[in-house]
This record gives sequence, structure tokens and C-alpha cells, in this order.
Amino acid sequence: MDIRGIVKKLIKKHKTTCPFDLAKKLKIKVVFVNLGKTVLGFYTKHNKVPVITINENADSMQQIFICFHEIGHHVLHKDINTPFLSKFTLFSTSKIEIEAHTFALEFLFFKKEIITEEDLGLYGVPKQLALLKKFES
Repeated sequence: MDIRGIVKKLIKKHKTTCPFDLAKKLKIKVVFVNLGKTVLGFYTKHNKVPVITINENADSMQQIFICFHEIGHHVLHKDINTPFLSKFTLFSTSKIEIEAHTFALEFLFFKKEIITEEDLGLYGVPKQLALLKKFES
């Protein structure tokens, strides 16, 4: 899957690298709710309307990463319900999550060749995810 190519097309078509603007242009409703301390966000559909739920307790920079990650699910995995898969089946969602992480990283660091630990820390992204894109410590 050419995730970088998909990201390039979305940026060109919608003329934005803001996840909240992109969500609006993709007709995805974004809501902020208290999801406690363990859940950062999730993507669902309610009556066929795509919805991204983001933990209001996450800091604003982390919310940007979360929103891009969940848009990744919308774009790359439109008909896959990952919460259902992980709770009710033996299907591993790790590949799907890695693709959504990659999507988010491509958007966040679209114009950067090298991602530093400082870049990742700004968005609350675990440095292990940098392995999905070029990384320099």
C-alpha cells in the first residue's frame, strides 16, 4: 500500500495538512470526550456517518496525531471495525494499526526527510513509531 502517495493526493486535493480541516472536508465528524487515561481515540460510523472520537484529556499536539491516525483508518480501512475485530475475533489488528500510524506520520512530517526524537515528542508519538519513517536520534 502506497500510504505516502495517498497522503500526497489528499494534500493536493484538499489543500490542507490540518487534520481537523481534512476531517471536515472528508465529512468526518470529530468529537472530543473524556475517554479516561488509557484510550486516546477511535474511529466509528454512526448511522453511516464517520465519527472520530478524541480523548479531550490528551494535549492539543497529541490530539493532532490522534486525529490523523483515525483519518488513516477512515481512508485506508473504511469498512473495518477494529474495536470489534480486537474484542470479538482472533484477527490481529496490528497491521491495520501500523498503517494508520504510518498515515499519521506521513501527514505530520510530510516535508521532513528525517524525524528526530524531539519531533516525535512534540506530538506525543512513541519513538518506536519512527521506525515506520526515517529517524535520526
